[in-house]
Amino acid sequence: MSEKVIKKTLRSMEVLKGFIQIPTNSRSELIGDMLMPSNVLVNGMPGRLDKYARIWSPFLKGKFSAGSRVQINRTQDGYQVELVTDEGKSVVKTPAKSENRTNESERVGFNGLTPKEWTQLSKSVWSAREVSSAREWYHLKHGATFSVALAERVIKMYTKEGDLVLDPFVGVGTTLVAARNLERRGIGIELYDKFVDLAKEVLGQQTLIEKPDQKVICGDCRELLKWVEPNSVQLMFTSPPYANFIIRSIEDRKKTHKTSRLVFDNKSVVKQYGEDPRDFGNLPYDAFLKEIKALMRKLILVTKPGGYNVWVVKDCRDPQNGRPFIDFHSDIAHIGKKVGFLYHDLIVWDQNEQRSLVLLGYPTVFYVNINHTFLVVLRKPQEANTKASI
Repeated sequence: MSEKVIKKTLRSMEVLKGFIQIPTNSRSELIGDMLMPSNVLVNGMPGRLDKYARIWSPFLKGKFSAGSRVQINRTQDGYQVELVTDEGKSVVKTPAKSENRTNESERVGFNGLTPKEWTQLSKSVWSAREVSSAREWYHLKHGATFSVALAERVIKMYTKEGDLVLDPFVGVGTTLVAARNLERRGIGIELYDKFVDLAKEVLGQQTLIEKPDQKVICGDCRELLKWVEPNSVQLMFTSPPYANFIIRSIEDRKKTHKTSRLVFDNKSVVKQYGEDPRDFGNLPYDAFLKEIKALMRKLILVTKPGGYNVWVVKDCRDPQNGRPFIDFHSDIAHIGKKVGFLYHDLIVWDQNEQRSLVLLGYPTVFYVNINHTFLVVLRKPQEANTKASI
């Protein structure tokens, strides 16, 4: 096919998040009959064209500055993005596979990050904007998903290319999509067939270059030792089912919040995953914590010495049963320490930018809105003592 070219000026949001919005009047030239969403190459690197006509790629993030003039070429494989200089000439910026804003010889970290990249990722509070990405069609099929951008950031921090990433509650496969995008191998375990099929469909979408293997297993994560080798996982990254909180939340929204801003302004949607009695999401909280402890005993066995487990969890409330505040993230950290992990770090994901405030407890009891999520970071000691406290 012949190349099709347009020029545009980049906005700050495009530069920050690593995408380029194709102008409406140029979509016929740059998209034509291409399906949206589609996997594409961007300057020879993995990328995608989403349903909103935005080109996404790790290559684009931080490559240009806001206000830069770029030239976008539609090619046989995807897109070529070039900086347009003051003289009107374009400058091709195509990195080698191992390049990431610096020469390979400058890399020093276990994760392949330079000192500058390492520092930029070391903030303890992440804004919603920093870890947001397009909500894909398959996310809407599940009751609770995090963004690909969130998973990618964690994977960049704690792994290098070729490492193994595990998600024992993989859902529709977001963790594995992020692992594939960043050249990591992935294993995901999911109890429900319907989500396994979706994850396999998403991961089976055509890619233009060979990618590391991503394995989706339909099964109970309690049996993970059947599928995962000891000392093989560099990063376990997951958001577990929140015991029976989702079931209670659904009932609460039918009664208390059916017309509130929680549902309409925040576009908050929750769904029960299913009715399987093995589902952690159908357990009372105390029983849930016992199952999490049993699972962590297995996770520490499959995690490499020095490897990481990162749990994405949100504190909650159950005032109807005498528990006005449930310190979920602390319970996860405490269990991790009991089975032999080090409580390594705590990251706050601030979601106030994305959520409106809701009137809670008025007029008798004052509650704050819980508009943040925690990333509890556990680490297996280099010389691991995996003797769990019973």
